[in-house]
Amino acid sequence: GTNAKTVFTGFGLAFLYQWLMQGLKLWRDIPGVTLGFFKGAVIDAEASPALLGVGYIIGAKTSCIMLSGGILAALVLTPAIKLFGEALDQPLFAELMVKPQLIRDMGPDDIRRNYILYIGAGAVATGGLISLIQALPLIFGSIRSGLGDLAGGAGGGEHAGRRTERDLPIWLVAVGCVGLVIAITLAPSLRMNWVGSVLVVVCGFFFATVSSRLTGEIGSSSNPISGMTVATLLLTCLVFLLLGWTTPTDRVAALSVAAIVCIAASNAGTTSQDLKTGYLLGATPQWQQWSILVGAVTSALVIGWTLVKLNDAGTVYTQRDLPQIRLASDVVNGLSRTERPRGPEITDTQEYRVWHAMTGNAEGVPQGKYLVRDDGSLAWFCDPSINGLIRQRDNGDPVEKFDAPKTRLMALIIDGILNQKLPWTLVLIGAFIALVMQLAGVSALPFAVGVYLPLSTSVAVFLGGAVRALADRLTNRTAEEGDTSPGVLFSSGYIAGGSVAAILIIFVSLIPGASAALDLGSRLPTAWNSSNLPAALSIVFLVAVLGYTGLAKTNRPLAQQNERRPE
Repeated sequence: GTNAKTVFTGFGLAFLYQWLMQGLKLWRDIPGVTLGFFKGAVIDAEASPALLGVGYIIGAKTSCIMLSGGILAALVLTPAIKLFGEALDQPLFAELMVKPQLIRDMGPDDIRRNYILYIGAGAVATGGLISLIQALPLIFGSIRSGLGDLAGGAGGGEHAGRRTERDLPIWLVAVGCVGLVIAITLAPSLRMNWVGSVLVVVCGFFFATVSSRLTGEIGSSSNPISGMTVATLLLTCLVFLLLGWTTPTDRVAALSVAAIVCIAASNAGTTSQDLKTGYLLGATPQWQQWSILVGAVTSALVIGWTLVKLNDAGTVYTQRDLPQIRLASDVVNGLSRTERPRGPEITDTQEYRVWHAMTGNAEGVPQGKYLVRDDGSLAWFCDPSINGLIRQRDNGDPVEKFDAPKTRLMALIIDGILNQKLPWTLVLIGAFIALVMQLAGVSALPFAVGVYLPLSTSVAVFLGGAVRALADRLTNRTAEEGDTSPGVLFSSGYIAGGSVAAILIIFVSLIPGASAALDLGSRLPTAWNSSNLPAALSIVFLVAVLGYTGLAKTNRPLAQQNERRPE
């Protein structure tokens, strides 16, 4: 009906917009202004319908807090590092850089990559832990309730009386859990050991219970997924450190434990939301649970394949500026995994040994993944798709990279505990920034996310939140009415359309020569491509359409539209 039309209209508009901007490159995606009088400061905004949609959905308060964090990072910390670091004649934290350079030679992006991200990661980790601590009373209550339900056989199983209380039999759930643990332990890519499997079971049980209860009783906004994931990773790394397990394989295992628990907790909360909605509609939980299981398995298979392809599209194998070193023979002989370089116009089909250079390695090589010849010399450097630095292949083709806020945070925790080599000064600065904000009455986690993300992202999210605040005020909507307004539906379309178009563009880029053929921007005048005006006007257009939709009449909440079917 009308709701679907609103969502699909937003989807279509965002898809077309993203294709014109990112696929055909008709205008810049991040217009910005460098403040010449304020060295190191840049103000920019990402022209993304998806980010505008996110801002509208999360609301003005959270988006304002995120923007505050972004302003601190871009307009306070970055200029401060530039100011006080210009006199240094040695690179600061050179061991963390792929290519060490002096601060005086760095631009704002370099400072953010080499310093601000560590500060932001410390802030995000602290914010996640704070949110977890705040939820402890609810967590303990959820655990008690969950254990009580389990002991009392809640759920009814096959013999439940009322249809709306018929769940999957508990024996089937137990068998499924055991089967999953066995599969996780045996999966070679997860590098799982028996301790990791035990931690998956223990942390997964407790945090899935917490997530389900909190989401079911309060709502998803009170679900501290980030905090629970960070807590799991911290616990796993500490246990591994006590056992002396600090090899690269153990690091992968620790990350796998945290990832599995995170997914389990997230799915538990989502399941509670689905069951609540099903109860309003008179659905049978047992059949809902089967549907959720089928959907989860299907999504995992599709998303896994998609992520692999996205990673391949942004991964760069390069031979430029390789360190001229030769690994010791015992190191080379210990490298059992092999790989060949991949990418457009790469004709090298030889298999090389894979060497992961860790932070502070004895060879003095920047951290990263290298392909090594049998004689120990470096043949290729592999720059990852996520948080990678090289945005151009050796043949000159541009490459789209992905900034993922949480990946560097997880790496910081793992390296900081197992490798014990981290710029702790930067991390602690971020941690205390988050603590100060929490003590000042500002939610630390969204502020920390703003510090970590580029200012351009926070500005786009803020614009969406500002439109939401204005629309709700002009229409006198309550918070509950605002959550079901046409603006939220339209924003969902913005997010889906922009995301699907971006993924499609990346897949198209895998076709040799396709990106160059689609690049109409390269045929436009230089003045157009370098101008901020087209992108700024496009943002104004997106904001105007979103605001117009947000002013439309609010739909009634679902509970008022549907009468629950008889049991």
